[in-house]
Amino acid sequence: MPLSAAHLKRLRSLHTAKGRAAHGCFLIEGEKLIREAIDAGAPIAELLATEARAGALPPGDVTTIRAKDAARLSDTRGPQGCFAVVRDTVPAAADALAALPPEGPSTVVALDGVQDPGNAGALIRLAAAFDADVVLTGPGTADPVHPRVVRAATGAWFRIVIARSPGLAADLRLLSERGYEIVGAATDGPSVWDEPPAGPAPRRALVLGNEGAGLSPDVAGVIDRRVGAPISSRAESLNVAVAAGIILGVWSDRRRRSAPASL
Repeated sequence: MPLSAAHLKRLRSLHTAKGRAAHGCFLIEGEKLIREAIDAGAPIAELLATEARAGALPPGDVTTIRAKDAARLSDTRGPQGCFAVVRDTVPAAADALAALPPEGPSTVVALDGVQDPGNAGALIRLAAAFDADVVLTGPGTADPVHPRVVRAATGAWFRIVIARSPGLAADLRLLSERGYEIVGAATDGPSVWDEPPAGPAPRRALVLGNEGAGLSPDVAGVIDRRVGAPISSRAESLNVAVAAGIILGVWSDRRRRSAPASL
């Protein structure tokens, strides 16, 4: 049965920030991402697929749509023919921070004006890969439920806590009061490889700034120290996600090495 014009209009509106806010949902596309969402227990509101692709989704209530409607719903060059509408349950930062472990090792990744959805999604994926507890998305950062953010994060999006921070500097100060070291990634920061040992239970927040402008002034004011990923003089700088991957990878490796051996 073809979608009604009103239903299709509502679904297409989920490609806009205004539409996502109005309906409290976002749209994801593709069998792999949808299965990842279902496996992670994401709050799926609706599944849709063309007749040719309906069998790719788990058995259940799937709304069958026409190929031309699938093309209109897709925001990729090669529509995959299956979609899921997911309820937006991204929490406020205050709730996510309140749920952090009160002691022991912990990592928070904070995005300060990371505008590019691909970079924001890649940073979420990295945070999950290196066992961060929370990703905070501050003002000016790409909407965490933007289709390109979710797509770039892959299934990791559904397996890490992502929270919206209306005031990132204030949330970072709160983390500082709870014993977190606030570390800002900077192109000219001291090398992460030269850091002294942090001990077996470091509590840190890694703050990544805007791709061009760096950290905003209010956020820069709460940074305890800076850290960088050294590179050859043949390159001017690293992509923000690449730099974050190096820093988080080094931290993760050192934490594993310093952890007490299990009996």
